[in-house]
Amino acid sequence: MAADRQMRQQWERAVYSNGLLQRLLKGRPSVKPFGVYRIDLELNEQSWALPVARLAEAEVFAYYGDTAEELDDEYGLYDPFSTFFVVVDRIAQRLAGMLRIIRRSPIGLKSLTDIESDRPGRNWRRSVSELQASLGVCLNHPATLDMATMGVVPAYHRHAYSGRIAKSIYHMACRYTVEQAATHWVTIVDESAHRSFVQRLGQPFSYYPGVEWQRYLGSNLSLPVWVDIPVWTNRLRATDPRRFAWLFRGEGLQKAFDVPIITGPTPA
Repeated sequence: MAADRQMRQQWERAVYSNGLLQRLLKGRPSVKPFGVYRIDLELNEQSWALPVARLAEAEVFAYYGDTAEELDDEYGLYDPFSTFFVVVDRIAQRLAGMLRIIRRSPIGLKSLTDIESDRPGRNWRRSVSELQASLGVCLNHPATLDMATMGVVPAYHRHAYSGRIAKSIYHMACRYTVEQAATHWVTIVDESAHRSFVQRLGQPFSYYPGVEWQRYLGSNLSLPVWVDIPVWTNRLRATDPRRFAWLFRGEGLQKAFDVPIITGPTPA
């Protein structure tokens, strides 16, 4: 616990006392109360902002009992292959939410690796190759993104903008997916978050045969899932165009949220 407090305090000093959050805000000033900032660690000039992303992640996952030290042990290896989106309350000058997306790399995608892993806290121990063969789909592919961590900071769970903070995170996940021309997502989702995702995203998930809910890290029950992006988006476009509009075009967020420009076509 002492190491965890020390790590959190180090990030807090860097972000709040040493001006990293102010530096991030000055890079894209706006009068809107909330901003979403992209931190892409494959860009060397953004490496200074890593403590901002890691502190936001630690604040989100403290709610589930995960310590900063545990998160560093679990995800630090993937930092060079991660893109973060951090939601900032510009008025309070506080972090409000975050998203970490892991791209395929020589060390793989964490949400697939942990299905097979026999490390403590992972109880599935299933062959991803066999699961893919049974599904007839290749997920360990450059066009797959790992939606590794995301959430709203607990201090904002009951905030008036809580729902829109979550929506802004989902919107960035979708826009980044378009930019990267991704065809699939993989993730390991907590039981309560799963209910929220199904409600907000219109049931995007597909499931691995025979893979059950298990304890995972700080979560009492989690489940590995995957998303076929073309199938899901085509269904949304046809049956739920309003949901599709805010997920992929950000409709309804523009008044209060300033979001980064994402390259790639805006879906019609």
